[in-house]
Formats: sequence, structure tokens, C-alpha cells
Amino acid sequence: MYVHADLSGLKKLRSSIDSMIAKLESGSCDHDHLRTEDWAGYELTTTMLESEKKKGCSQVHHVKFYA
Repeated sequence: MYVHADLSGLKKLRSSIDSMIAKLESGSCDHDHLRTEDWAGYELTTTMLESEKKKGCSQVHHVKFYA
């Protein structure tokens, strides 16, 4: 699996993780979703490097984090 991120994407991921950590510290479990626009989101893109396509990699449209 390859993950490519820009600055705003890494900040979104950090914010999501920080939120889940805070909830775990208060005794609550939580989750978050990252989706492509095709899946009613904005956090992920549908671009892929040509070299990854040639290796048979596939696009991920939904990532769900659990804490």
C-alpha cells in the first residue's frame, strides 16, 4: 500500500488522530472516515502515479479509522 499526502491532507489526518486520542483518553471509542469525491467525501483524491498503475495498485475510495 502506498499513501501520498500533501500538507493539508497530513493536517487533516493529524486532526482526526488527535480527536480520536482525546476521546480514548476520556474513555470513549470513536472512528473517522476519509473518502474520495466519488464517495461523497473530499479527504482523498483519485489520482495515482503511472508507475503504481503499472504495478497493479488500485485506488482506495474509503478509509475508516477506529480507535
